[in-house]
Formats: sequence, C-alpha cells, structure tokens
Amino acid sequence: MRTSSIYTLSIAICLAESYSLIVPIKLRMETIIEDWQICPLPHSVLRIYLNRIILTAADNTARLATWLTVSMSLIRVAVLRKNIPDNQFQMLSAPAFGWLLSFFLFVPSFVLSLTRYFKEQIDEIGMWRPHFGCESVTVAESLIQYTLIPSDLYTFENGIFEKFFVVSNGFLSYLVPSVLLSIFIVFLLYEIFLKSRKERLSVSASAPGTDPKNIQYRNEQTTKLVALLSIFMLFLSLCHSAIFISQLAINDDNNLIKISTATMTWLFAVNSASRCFLFALFSGRYRNAGIRQKKSSTNSNQGVLTYRPRSVSSMVPPASLNESK
Repeated sequence: MRTSSIYTLSIAICLAESYSLIVPIKLRMETIIEDWQICPLPHSVLRIYLNRIILTAADNTARLATWLTVSMSLIRVAVLRKNIPDNQFQMLSAPAFGWLLSFFLFVPSFVLSLTRYFKEQIDEIGMWRPHFGCESVTVAESLIQYTLIPSDLYTFENGIFEKFFVVSNGFLSYLVPSVLLSIFIVFLLYEIFLKSRKERLSVSASAPGTDPKNIQYRNEQTTKLVALLSIFMLFLSLCHSAIFISQLAINDDNNLIKISTATMTWLFAVNSASRCFLFALFSGRYRNAGIRQKKSSTNSNQGVLTYRPRSVSSMVPPASLNESK
C-alpha cells in the first residue's frame, strides 16, 4: 500500500481534513475563553487578519479533501478497467503521481478560496471603552475597535461578484463532486460485488499451490477502502449541496441556514475523524496481510514467486489476474 498513489492521496486527505478538524475546535475554544473573561479586550488587527487566513485555509483544505477523494475514486475506476495500457497503469499506481495530483488540485482550490478571504474587509469602529463593570481596567495605550464588513468587491454593482463567487463555489465544491462521486461509487460497488462472486466460484477450482485470497486480498481491500471513503464524502457533499441550494432559494440570513451551516461544520469534523480511522484500520489490514504472505512464501519450498506484479504498486492485482477485472 505504501507504494501506491492511493496511499499518498489518502495521506493528503488525512492532512487536509485534520486541519479542517482543528479549526472549529480552535474557534470554539477562543469563544469559551472570551466568555470566561470578565472584561475581554478587543481583537487586534493582526488577530483579525490571522483568523481570516485560518478560515480561508480551512475552506481550501475542505474543498481539497473533497476533490482528492474524487480523484482517488477516479484512479481506482481507471485501474479496474480491463483495457488500460501497462504504461498508464504504472503511472496511475506510482506514489509520485498521487503527490503531483494533490499539488495540481491544491492550486485551483487555493485560488477559489481567495474569494472567501476578500469577502470581508476590516473597518474601524472607534476607540474602545470598557463596558459596564470594567471601568477599572487600565491599558497602556488607547485601543481601537475593529470589525469585519462586506468588502467593496462583494458589494460592487449590487453584489454581482458575490453572486458569481457563491454560485461557482457551490457548483465546484459541492454539486459537481456529488455527481462524480455517485457515479464512481456505483461502479466500485459493482466491482466489489463481481469480485466477491468470482472469488466464491474460483476458490474450489483453484490450482494446487495457488491461493487467490492471498494474491487478490490487498487489491480487493483497496477497492473497499476507496468505496467507503467515497461514500462518507458523498454524504457530506450531498448535505452541503442541500444547504447551497437552500441559500440560492432563501436569504443567507435565514436562521435555518445559519444553524445548518454550523451543524455541517461539526459534522465535517466527525466525518474527517471517521475517514482517518478507516484509513488507519485498512492500513493495519494491509500490513498484516503482507506479513502473512511473506511468511507463507518464506516457508514454501519454491524459491521464486509464481507471478510477476504488473506494476511497482503492492496493492494492485498481478498481471496474471488482470483479465479477471
């Protein structure tokens, strides 16, 4: 598994979702600390800028994780094709391809996230004055209060740019991935069903000295892993798509939209933790299967393997089984 593009894409997904998991926890802790303080001081300009950067990066990593999952499903679907050439097979299975694909997905996602950063701008309210009960608070110098207001770019021509950014972000972040994931998941589940049926039929007819389960185990586990991760992401994308469509039909200031958006933030966190746990679980199964297969080949009387892998990937089927896809 560590020599496959699926592995590198899974690492990139876990890194992206881990960051998106930490951000809502950080914001919640800041809110708790401010509520605990009797006389909180106003946020400085630097802190407001940092929070905007952190939220923009979280928006980027969330979208990146979605498209990485779509890419992982697409790669798995391409690998399972019967007529894929060997050179394309090896290219898709190479770990470097996973990192390269992650970079090329990061760049457009980052550009799209900039629309969130320029959605607001900092505006000066005036001098900060302690509220009732905090008159005794003294500071070294006068503090200025700042707040975030809609930017001039978003309010230009009755918000024409805002509408364009919102629609493009919704389509590219939620609707399009939902459609693609649905198609890929159907194909992957169908392949899992075919593999299971062929395995039951071929176990009794297998030749002496061969074990189809040991040969195809990691390949089948890869398909199951990709299908599970895609299903989790599809559920999240469908929920976001429903909220996006509701935003187009209803005003963003609607309380139901705000509650749904806040709920999706924590649902994304739970989803991210679950997907990373699944990846760790399947990684352990890969490792155990590899150890058992290595011990079995060491204890056998044969000096060489009876098959030659089709590519450098340890998780893909050998060439002798390519026709069975």
